[in-house]
Order: sequence, then C-alpha cells, then structure tokens
Amino acid sequence: MILVDGALGDRVHAGGRELAAELRRDFVAVAYDRRGRGESGDTPPYAVAREIEVVGAPVGLYGFSSGAVLSLHAAAALGV
Repeated sequence: MILVDGALGDRVHAGGRELAAELRRDFVAVAYDRRGRGESGDTPPYAVAREIEVVGAPVGLYGFSSGAVLSLHAAAALGV
C-alpha cells in the first residue's frame, strides 16, 4: 500500500507515517515524501509523471487531497 499525501504535506507532518504503521499489521505500507517536500529532493521542471514513478504492480494506493489525483494518474499509468 503506497500512501500519497497532499501537496502541503510530507510523510511526517501529514499523517502518512501513523496510517502506514496501522496498515502494516496487514499490508506492506509505504509513506514517502513527494518530490520537493520533506526529505525528498526535486529536479526542475515539475512533471506529474515524475510524481507517479511506480515500482510496479500489483500495488494498492491511498491518496489524500492532491495525492488522490496523483494516485489516479498512477493507476491509469499501470493500466488499472
């Protein structure tokens, strides 16, 4: 399960870490810092495709706010 926070959050300050900890009881769960946020770097120019680079399928996605939109892009990119 990949948790995708909104634009203003990161895995520490947006709740992703706590939710991932709960989900880990039943799933492999990952909360990460989106590009240019938290401990993640970024290389301009911005591109949605770089936000949704995925390690492969099958994968579960949970997105909050703009992270939900990115999750839909990722699902479409995977052909789901």
